[in-house]
Amino acid sequence: MKKRTLQRRVWVEIDLDGLRANYRRIAAAVKPAKVLCVLKANAYGLGVEPYAAALAKTDCVGFGVAEPHEALQLLPFGKPVQILSSVLPDEIAPMVDAGVTLPVIDVPTARLIDAAARKTGRRAKVHFKLDTGMGRLGILAADAPRVIREVVRTCPHLDCEGIFSHCPTAFDPADTFANDQIALFKTILRDVAKDGITFKKVHIAASDAINNFPAAKRAPYVSVAAVTATGRNSAAAAANDPNANTNAIFFMLCLGYLIMIVMPETRSSVISEISQITSADWTLFPVANSWTCAV
Repeated sequence: MKKRTLQRRVWVEIDLDGLRANYRRIAAAVKPAKVLCVLKANAYGLGVEPYAAALAKTDCVGFGVAEPHEALQLLPFGKPVQILSSVLPDEIAPMVDAGVTLPVIDVPTARLIDAAARKTGRRAKVHFKLDTGMGRLGILAADAPRVIREVVRTCPHLDCEGIFSHCPTAFDPADTFANDQIALFKTILRDVAKDGITFKKVHIAASDAINNFPAAKRAPYVSVAAVTATGRNSAAAAANDPNANTNAIFFMLCLGYLIMIVMPETRSSVISEISQITSADWTLFPVANSWTCAV
């Protein structure tokens, strides 16, 4: 009996021209800061290689990833690769050998990276990862000046080129916590600068902070970490209003419906964005701790 092949009714189409267009819009919006393109989790399961190949042709300063396997996957594209989370002790030597930029989250980690770099005969590039209030990972703000000074003084095989943090509540333009984080970060920079410690790469702005907190993409910050969407609709919305709040939204096209999962605190801005990118009628209704919008 001849096998019958059914065509899949659901698929995802990636528009790489749209990706590059969105990148150019972000780059223009944050000048003179540069853009670090974040490509985590195999582009969230979509397959990272085409994304990396497309973005490698732009002037982005490199790729940001979550863990070592992602870093190794992106190194062949010729851009610097930075791990934004952390590294485990047994991951450090391979990452130093590969030339990946590593995060320093405490003094013991810095010393392990320094020892691995000494064995290779070259200095390892590192960025200090600060916890300015998110409470997840990094050097606590109160400890940061002391830790930075100790690492710079005792780890000669580290090239301490950068320092960064993250604003978890920057999706809200009226949020005061993000402004407090940005100010605290600057205070730490001024503190260590008294001992001549400065950084080539200073960054705190992810996509939401880029949109909502201009101070996070201006001096002393010199780069931003952005996830660029690929849909034509999002690019069109940005083209209509360069200052629009283009929060990251995940789209699922299925059976003629546009389904979006939206956190409750962002639903107002999302409704506004829907109006910009589509003329269709829409319905917003709660599902568990999020909101689903069907167009």
